[in-house]
Amino acid sequence: MQISSRFTEYGLTGGFFWICQFILLWYSGKIQLLLSNLPIVHIPNEISQIASAAITGLVGSLGIISVFVAGLLLDLLAVIFRPVEMRVFQRHLERNRSWLGRLISEVRVVRHSDWAEIHFSGSRRISADSRGGRSDSI
Repeated sequence: MQISSRFTEYGLTGGFFWICQFILLWYSGKIQLLLSNLPIVHIPNEISQIASAAITGLVGSLGIISVFVAGLLLDLLAVIFRPVEMRVFQRHLERNRSWLGRLISEVRVVRHSDWAEIHFSGSRRISADSRGGRSDSI
């Protein structure tokens, strides 16, 4: 993976995270509380336009960096939530076993042995993770 792709991914993830946070605040009615508690920055008249532009640029760049860092932290924390995601996937797999089995048998591209391997290795891995042990199967 190219480093520019990784930076783009972190930026998009962080941006999506902050957008979702603001949407949740807006729907919960807490956005007005947040906006009323933010201090309004007044730039004194003695500061020149160049300094004012520099301050605005600095604040903007800090905002972009915070979006990137949020994406980076979310990517790093994703490892913590992997076992939870695997358990949810296993529950959905068990719940939808009947129609997924029929679909797999009708599709010629996917072999039934592959379906069995996914299904049974997933259940062994989930049970090992839930006991606190580790399974080496993929």
